[in-house]
Amino acid sequence: AYKTVYEFLGSENLEKANDNKFDYSTCADLKEAFNIATTHALAGDTILLSPATASYDQYSNYIERGKHFNELVMNYETECAKK
Repeated sequence: AYKTVYEFLGSENLEKANDNKFDYSTCADLKEAFNIATTHALAGDTILLSPATASYDQYSNYIERGKHFNELVMNYETECAKK
């Protein structure tokens, strides 16, 4: 079974949509959300990119956003391997 441990929201409008069902943080961008998520995650946890809204103010399209998420993951894995 899966459960949401922590939710990361990208705008103040989403805070209202959350309706206080989960612990959450409002993040300015994907990198900030990823960094906070990796801080909260434990070994074996999954960090899922599941945008609730479009992010055209930061990316041209969903492909660019997905590539950025993949880059964050690869950089994180590289840093973890160094430890």
